Amino acid sequence: NIISFIRRNPWTYDSALLVICNFSPVEYTDYSCGVPLTGLYARVFSTYDSLPGGGNAAEVGDIPPIIPKEDLCDGYGYRLSYGLRPNEAVIIEFPKITVKPKKEKKKRTKKS
Repeated sequence: NIISFIRRNPWTYDSALLVICNFSPVEYTDYSCGVPLTGLYARVFSTYDSLPGGGNAAEVGDIPPIIPKEDLCDGYGYRLSYGLRPNEAVIIEFPKITVKPKKEKKKRTKKS
């Protein structure tokens, strides 16, 4: 009754999104998904945001970040836990990746 997937660029997790959809009328207080990166994950959308008593888009910035724990889950090295409400769909944004500059490789010379 629940599906989850990561929407990302094929080469990197920069700007990636975790999408979780609960199609059942059951609440999961500690639903877990595996993620490949540590850092601060941010919920950017919930179907409950626009419902009466469910919050609104202005409150989304006030939601604390979600921090995964180092633990194997779904083939990834980190476990992200989230309180999933009945019939809720959420989109969680991956942490921003800071790219380190590549070190220059020394050119090899041919030996004769």
